[in-house]
Amino acid sequence: MTASSQALRATDIATTSVDGATLTKTPEFEELLAIIAERQREFEELRHIPRDVIALMKKARIFRSATPTRFGGDALAPHHFLRMIDAIATVDGSAAWVAAFGSANTYTAALSVEAQEIMYRDGPDQVFAGGLHPVQEAVRVGGGWRVSGQWKFASGCMGADWIGVGIAGRREGESADAPPVVMMAVAPAEEVEIIETWDVSGMQGTGSHDTRVRDKFYSDAWICERGAPVFSMIFSIAIRRWPIRPRFTPPATSVWRAPRSIRRYRSPEPPRSWLAIQDSATGAIF
Repeated sequence: MTASSQALRATDIATTSVDGATLTKTPEFEELLAIIAERQREFEELRHIPRDVIALMKKARIFRSATPTRFGGDALAPHHFLRMIDAIATVDGSAAWVAAFGSANTYTAALSVEAQEIMYRDGPDQVFAGGLHPVQEAVRVGGGWRVSGQWKFASGCMGADWIGVGIAGRREGESADAPPVVMMAVAPAEEVEIIETWDVSGMQGTGSHDTRVRDKFYSDAWICERGAPVFSMIFSIAIRRWPIRPRFTPPATSVWRAPRSIRRYRSPEPPRSWLAIQDSATGAIF
């Protein structure tokens, strides 16, 4: 680790003063659950979670749960985050899915420090959405990549602050037969077109629409390699050391513990088991 990385890590490891165990009992969180319960039908008709509800999620501290303390975040351990998503999912699965995906800044953790400083410049409650497939070809140009394409399943994109897309390309000097590098490119949501394609029989409220850009330039600061070492090695918080996939398990499992009257979408049988997560640093099981 470089000296600058060590300095950044030292600024981030201060423990949060927020008690994660109480976040599902706050007035802000209780208000959020009540509003979600009242507006389920609206979510289905709109085919997304509206921005005023996203604002209530921000107020309840959901999206800052994985934000490093360096940027004003709560840096919660995973089990506290999962309890919030679990509680939302027992009221509405689509809302829980959007809350989980929007908090997935583990996706953006491999971006440059410069980019993350810009992302969190206006505060720690930043909402991410990513339609990363199908991966689209990108062309290397000076200082970055030129991208055109359309991507699917960008859950929560209608309420997102930042949107990622999946790209692949060859670096300068590489031969034409060299395998392309698979990457993610991130931009402010207003710079990405949303195409409202999400019209399905279940989880309609997730707003998992297509996204599109045309001849857009992404500078290198806003590009990260998929599977690259992430800045969680610098911003050392527990939630950035665990896999992305568990974020999306609670909406599926928790819906089965909801009252039958609000289970909008049923499978033949409920999921077989809950999920256990082990922190790779401490060995703790959540």
